[in-house]
Parts: sequence; structure tokens; C-alpha cells
Amino acid sequence: MPNLKDLRKRIGSVRSTQQITKAMKMVAAARLRRAQEAAERARPYAAKLTEMFSAVVAGLSEEAHPLLAHREERRLDLVVLSSDRGLCGGYNANLLRQAEAFRREHASQELQLALVGRKSLDHFKHRGVTPMWDNTARRPHDGMIVDGATPELFGIWLEHVLRQTRRRHRDDARLAFVNAWNEWAEGNHLEPDARHGRRFLEAVRTARVRACMPDPTRPAFADIVRATNAAVADGTIVVERARGAAHAEGRLGPGTISVVMPAYNHARFLARALDSLAAQTRLPDELVAVDDGSTDDSVATIRAFARAAPFAVTLVRQANAGAHVALNRGMAMARGDLLALMNSDDAYAPERLSRLGDALDDAHALAFSGVVLVDDDNRPAAWAPVFCPPPRPVPRKCSPSSTSR
Repeated sequence: MPNLKDLRKRIGSVRSTQQITKAMKMVAAARLRRAQEAAERARPYAAKLTEMFSAVVAGLSEEAHPLLAHREERRLDLVVLSSDRGLCGGYNANLLRQAEAFRREHASQELQLALVGRKSLDHFKHRGVTPMWDNTARRPHDGMIVDGATPELFGIWLEHVLRQTRRRHRDDARLAFVNAWNEWAEGNHLEPDARHGRRFLEAVRTARVRACMPDPTRPAFADIVRATNAAVADGTIVVERARGAAHAEGRLGPGTISVVMPAYNHARFLARALDSLAAQTRLPDELVAVDDGSTDDSVATIRAFARAAPFAVTLVRQANAGAHVALNRGMAMARGDLLALMNSDDAYAPERLSRLGDALDDAHALAFSGVVLVDDDNRPAAWAPVFCPPPRPVPRKCSPSSTSR
């Protein structure tokens, strides 16, 4: 375990790296701004050149030159000009997103990619995975370990790579590589062994099957509401209401806030989460807590809080069905004008609801903020970010959750 001196040295090293990175970002941003300004200054020249050539071409016949002839468009060339490194804001991400959209739009045509820049080459190249890696027996002083490698995690990784390969490549270019060819000296193999048996091979088979399945579709919110009401009626889920929620019906009115919180075996964190709600500078109008079949004291903790809560509390109990089901049912039962989602091991900053609510208007339906990661004792994690950006509104677009546990 590192001593105090090592920790202080590490903290100083990280701070120095942060300062260097910040300076590099400022330099890169200045260079990008200058390049953008140069491109904008060239626009009048390009526009005038286009106008001149258009006037010349208008007076010529198609037979005057082969380049003036109209031909059927059979093949497209797409030039993707990315940077070699990062530190340029969202340039590479937006560029690659537009390139992917162009490929999907012209999927029926022959498309040739011309890639310039390391970022675009890395994005479009064939993906590879490795099941495990530990060569410390062969290289005890400079070995490398893939920490926490298991057949299950390898299967998830491979499934993701196969899905991305199917989306990004066509026909014979749909290749994904598994680095496990006679790498016994590196502690890396797919063959059965005494520890894992055939589980790595089975993970490959499962990943191939799952990657070929269609992506799950998001259910319509109206269907979720109807299914939730039916589940209440037939006793599949049990609803307990406390305080002002006991006799309230219909929506709560404009500007009201409902907090939806799924919970599963998080009794040790629930008190912290619920106390942070009660400490908000702008109290929520309602809490809808959905217990997903917990076997600990989660239900008792929520009930105890509900008896003295400064706002309406609705407790929904269901058999374990996954976080996505609990979250969707909670949203279906919420009556507030605005929804705030909360994990049962979260803790809201005191002004969170107030600031996020103020960030929303008729043009924005989603707002989010930064986070600070903490350990089980509510202490900031050693590698947690210490800066939380202000709330960021996102243009209006809502849909139910499809995330599974």
C-alpha cells in the first residue's frame, strides 16, 4: 500500500499533468480557431470562382468536354479529414458522426472511403478483442495484465465489437479479430482450461448469436402507462401512498417535480439518498420509489422515510424485473410536470432540483449536470472529478427508458 509521501507525489504529478493538458487544449483551440477563420476568409473567393465557372459552363454544350456530360452516379468517394490527436473539442466526434450518417444514407450505392488523420483511421479500422492477458510470469518487471478478465466481460466486449462491425462495415469487410492465437506465454487463450473450462468459447458463441439479434425497440410511453395500470389492477405490482399522495388524483400541475427512484438491495445507501431529497432548496412535489424485489431492508427504509417526508411519497413494490422495468413503471405513475431520475445510491446536491428545473423551458425538456464520485462512506473517491459543470439544457425530446440492469 502506498505511503503518504507516495500519495503526495502522485497528487503533485497529476496536478502538473492537468496544467500541461490545459495549456495544450488552449493552444489547440487557438490553432483550430485560426484555421476556421482562414477557411471563412476563403469563402468569398470560392463563391466567386463557382459563380464564374457556372457562367462559363452555361454557355457550353455537354459535348464540349467529357467532364460536362451528365452520367449516372454509381460510385461515391467520401473523404474524411480528421485530426491525428484530440484536444480539438467535438471536431472528431461530429465529423465521424456525419461520416457514419452519410454512409447509412448512401448504403445502396458503392462507397469508397478516403481516410486522412489517425482518428478516422482508428474509427473505421477493423476492431479486435482479447479474452485475457497476463505475462508477468515471463516479464516480471514490465509485464501487462488485463485486470478483471472474465468470460462474461469478454462476451460483452465481443458482442459490442460485433454489433459495431455490422453497423460500420459491409460484405467482406465485416471482420472482427480475436487475439488469442497460441498466446500461452501471455496468459491469453480461448482453449478450455482448468479454471474456466469452455466458458470463453461459449462466450464467443453467445456473443455471435446476440450480435445478430435486432436492437431492442423502445416501447411507446402510452403502452407503458397502460401496462402499468393493468399490473396495478391484477396485483402484479403493489402501490402504497403516504402523505399528500394518498388521495391525490391526476396531474400535479405546471412546474411540479416528481422524482422517480428505482431501488434494489440498496438499503445501506437509501438513507443518504432520501435525506438529500429532503434537503433540497426546492423540494420535489412527489417521490415515486419503485422497489424491484429487494431482499434487504430497502422497503422498510422507504416506508420509514415516507412517514415524515416533507412531500408526497408513493412506494411501488414489484417482483424483480430489472431496472428498466422499474424506471418505466415509476415514470408511468409519476404525476408531476417535470421528472427527475435518481439512483438509489445517489445523493443530490442541495440545489440540484432548483438549478435543473430553472434550466428547462418550452424549448428544452432535458437537463443534466456533472457528478462527484464517492465511496461507500460518502467520501470523494481518490480519482473522482472535483468540478461539476452547470446544468446543461438539451433540446426537447423525450422517450421512456430501455436500459436494463
